[in-house]
Amino acid sequence: MLAISLLPLLSLLSLGGLAHALPTTLQKRNNWPPEGSCVVDLQIEQCDDFKCEKEGYHRIDTFLTQREHADSWNYLFYKTEDAISERCITKIKVVDEGGSKPDGDGWDGINPTGGPQIYVQRDPAQQAKGKVVDLVVLRPGRWANSTEDFTREPINLGLGLDAGEVVFEDWREWDAVSSGWVWLEYTVGGSRDPITQVQVVACPTGSDATVCGSDLLGQGFKRRDTNLNGPTANGSHVFLFTSTQPIYEGDVSCVGGLKVVEEARKGQRGVIPVNLNEGTNGTALYLSVVRSSGKVPGSCLTSVIPLDTSRYFSQAHYTPVLLEDGSGTPANLNDGIPSANPIYLYTSTEEDFRAIHKKNTEIKDQLWFNSTGGFRIALYSDLHHSSYAPRCRDVPESIKDTCSDDFSFTFMGTTLDITQPDLVVIDGDLFAENGRASDGVTYPLLTDAAIAKAIHPILQRGLPFAVTWGNHDAEGSLLREDLQRTMDIQPGFVGSRGLNHLDGIGNDKLDIYADAINQPGSAKKHSLWFFDSRSYTYLAENGTASGNYGTVEQSQVDWYAANADSSVNALAFFHIPLGQISDKVGINTTAITGVHGEGVCPQGNGCDDKVNLETPYVPLFDAFLKDGDVRATFSGHDHANDYVIDAQGIKMTYDGSAGYTAYSAGDPNYNREMRVIDITGWGSTASSYKIIDDILQGTVHRNESEPIVTLY
Repeated sequence: MLAISLLPLLSLLSLGGLAHALPTTLQKRNNWPPEGSCVVDLQIEQCDDFKCEKEGYHRIDTFLTQREHADSWNYLFYKTEDAISERCITKIKVVDEGGSKPDGDGWDGINPTGGPQIYVQRDPAQQAKGKVVDLVVLRPGRWANSTEDFTREPINLGLGLDAGEVVFEDWREWDAVSSGWVWLEYTVGGSRDPITQVQVVACPTGSDATVCGSDLLGQGFKRRDTNLNGPTANGSHVFLFTSTQPIYEGDVSCVGGLKVVEEARKGQRGVIPVNLNEGTNGTALYLSVVRSSGKVPGSCLTSVIPLDTSRYFSQAHYTPVLLEDGSGTPANLNDGIPSANPIYLYTSTEEDFRAIHKKNTEIKDQLWFNSTGGFRIALYSDLHHSSYAPRCRDVPESIKDTCSDDFSFTFMGTTLDITQPDLVVIDGDLFAENGRASDGVTYPLLTDAAIAKAIHPILQRGLPFAVTWGNHDAEGSLLREDLQRTMDIQPGFVGSRGLNHLDGIGNDKLDIYADAINQPGSAKKHSLWFFDSRSYTYLAENGTASGNYGTVEQSQVDWYAANADSSVNALAFFHIPLGQISDKVGINTTAITGVHGEGVCPQGNGCDDKVNLETPYVPLFDAFLKDGDVRATFSGHDHANDYVIDAQGIKMTYDGSAGYTAYSAGDPNYNREMRVIDITGWGSTASSYKIIDDILQGTVHRNESEPIVTLY
């Protein structure tokens, strides 16, 4: 395997202060995050099945079982607007059933159907500051902590133990939904508040890690998901907490920096007296907090994250916390514990995030054809990364003992260097559950580190990229909304959360222009569509999975139909394929090119080549035929399929699998693969071919056993 050289990350630019808007001003927000919008209404609807809709509202897919009838489908909907006004919600409270209305003015209860009551507040003073709610989520599972940007309401909206069969905590979305714990969380627009306090809590081995440090949660602290002492069977549960509340009234000081110090510094000022390796034979390490007056811009930390990874990864908008020994080495918080993963701590200021925001805003409108009318896309699917060092799957016997996720990095990096693409697309399943290589055990599924791995080779090379979300991506510690927010702050990311009222997250359309957009006469010549095919459909019994895969819903199809432009050609990307990709449904006009190595597992169905196109009916393919701009589609999901067919004039294409920790066809002649898409003639023609990792020969090259496929 070829080694990937470490290249510098994109340089960061500074960005001026954020604009404030008056509550009655219909002004477009210039806030962080870039895709934020003002939530103006919340509603709960009781439904008969999974196909629950409310016009103009976004449905949160986690359904509520806290109401009077546990077997009913109760969904929370929210409505957004792009301008700050007196309609914007500024705060949300959940009150126990029969509890009192929250103190203060401006509180309104949303439609109750039994169970806990949800109230919303509209505070003109906060609206004037741009401090308005821009995202609402329901987070399933017992873990009594909230992710960094989210404010959690501490009243469980689920039925708890009364939900029936309870999964203790698996983090996978279908099990977590059935566990009976559902928490409402929300984010507030505008700049992040300075971190004022940092605490570390160690809870003994055998204690309930889900509630470790819960007393701090009641004091306004937020706990990070990562156990700083894991994954290991030994030692205490150690968690990091932060607060943005002042230490005392009128105090404007903040946390200006963090360092990791050894035992000799224990007891000194600013050192938190909790061993980060409590209960293990690892190196005794402690966190030292450096305080700042908070009067200088950029002097306050606004983000602190630990990443549980198999190696150190630089983070584009973060600075690693160093070991205070003069070496300048990022501190491994699990130093000296062979059974545990390396864990690194990262910090950032608001200025770091704003710089990425500005850079991405500039890049998003700068996709154009080169001087010869060409545009190249490097397409990867099903990387299946995990936070820890996972086992490789379906690889030749001769490399089983040496194979690791390094092989995935190397293959991706090598193909990026070979192809020199204008855009990189990852077509879903960046993350997936895997057994750890050292012991085969699957530990709590921390998605953030896996995502860092998936995009690392792209960030190293400073390339623009976009993603679709797959069925596995939300099975870990992050929801789809979290995943999208993570991508929004990456340098080079050109995607978007999409319109809030659409089903799914990340529905987007990118246009490719004739030349640099700032050149006179530049015109749109080609389009790229991205659809969220979501994860799974559910049965009504407390959220258990039905075994069928998610679909592109009618709201997404309507959005496409309203914006399709048949004057230019287009490509469409979605992780789970449409049923028309099967060669068994009788509508195909050409023979298969490529390998049909497993059953088709399309949208709305289980896995069977004889796909039922009527139940459920997924209207996306018919919309493509009617509106006429999409000439080819690309999907992953079924790793052992990499074929192309022509279905009524639309080329339908499988991506194959690029990740060594994902299952594969296991062909002894090569292993993983990616797809190159060449758009030529300023969008008038396009072709595609596969590049394979010929692992036993030690070469990466085009799969010359198959012809280059003309897409249109």
